[in-house]
Amino acid sequence: EPDSFALPLFTEGLYTRFSDNVIPDNALSEATNVLIDEDVDGVVVRRKGFAKCNTTAVANSKTFRGLWSFRATDGTEYEVGMSSESFFSHTGDCQWTAITGMNGFSSTANIECVPYLARLWCVDRAKVVSWDGSSTQTISGAPLGSLIGGFRNRILIADISGSQSRLRLSGELDGTNWTVPSPAVSTSPTNLDIGGTNDGKKIACLMGSYGDKYLIGKQDKLFALHGFDRRDFVIREISQEVGCLEDKTVQEKNNGLYWLSKRGIEKLYGTTIVLNFIAATSL
Repeated sequence: EPDSFALPLFTEGLYTRFSDNVIPDNALSEATNVLIDEDVDGVVVRRKGFAKCNTTAVANSKTFRGLWSFRATDGTEYEVGMSSESFFSHTGDCQWTAITGMNGFSSTANIECVPYLARLWCVDRAKVVSWDGSSTQTISGAPLGSLIGGFRNRILIADISGSQSRLRLSGELDGTNWTVPSPAVSTSPTNLDIGGTNDGKKIACLMGSYGDKYLIGKQDKLFALHGFDRRDFVIREISQEVGCLEDKTVQEKNNGLYWLSKRGIEKLYGTTIVLNFIAATSL
């Protein structure tokens, strides 16, 4: 008969996302040839990565098109989801409720949101709406884009209809202010061309802040926004070879930034871009 021996109670389960040096005690990073019985306390169980929620409030039972975490200024933590043309939220009990005023969005266009400046800001190329946990505001003067981010206390919007190579930044500490005054001051809104004015290559990814700069991707090039206000904002080209294909693939893990490019899964570590995994494509 095969030998048998006692193992520690791996009460933290199986972690495959993090490296061995950062997983909790009593956790495994991998397991092979292990028989488990989920009815016994302390066995190795892979986390499912989801929770079951009551979707009764979700109209028409449509698939969720996006999920975002948002913490309001009063400390309440919300899970926000978008289904069909409306937004819903819950505070940890998985009982979804509709968010008043967060409806009427496109049922087909890309939806992006970012928690920033004490509100959740959302765009769908037809309108820009923000929510603070209790009240909703439609930003009538904002540019109509499909990508949104936050940097240096400003809201960023890109992939704008008729201006797909331009990055627009709101006024400092004011995501409702998009009008550049004359004369402009350091806190005024800012408009920046990425790789040339309407060069036929739209901004595909607002990749987020990394290394004290904000990364922006077209399909075949990468750029970085440097600076602190309107007086010294500058765009610098990071790569003429590597771009970004899909905004939602961008993730930071263990101090490295990962995303999908034309050649596969890229990793930016410090100032070095390396091909981390070659993506296979079936034609």
